[in-house]
Amino acid sequence: MWDALEADFLRDYGIVLTEQIDKMSWRMFGVLFRNLSPYGATASRLAELRKHPDPDEEVDEDEGRRQAAAFFGGLISTAR
Repeated sequence: MWDALEADFLRDYGIVLTEQIDKMSWRMFGVLFRNLSPYGATASRLAELRKHPDPDEEVDEDEGRRQAAAFFGGLISTAR
């Protein structure tokens, strides 16, 4: 998923995400993320995950938030 996100930021905005993530506010990241192309690699990957959720995994909103925080925290740590 990381490579898809980086590729989409580069293609859609001309932003090398690993170079700019520390300079970008969370608000700006969120705005750009939510407005990535619906035909890009990130959207395709998310659509695939929605179609084929893990049947053994219960949907837990708090767990989803923790996973999102880990995902975005990992993104920042890899950019440094």
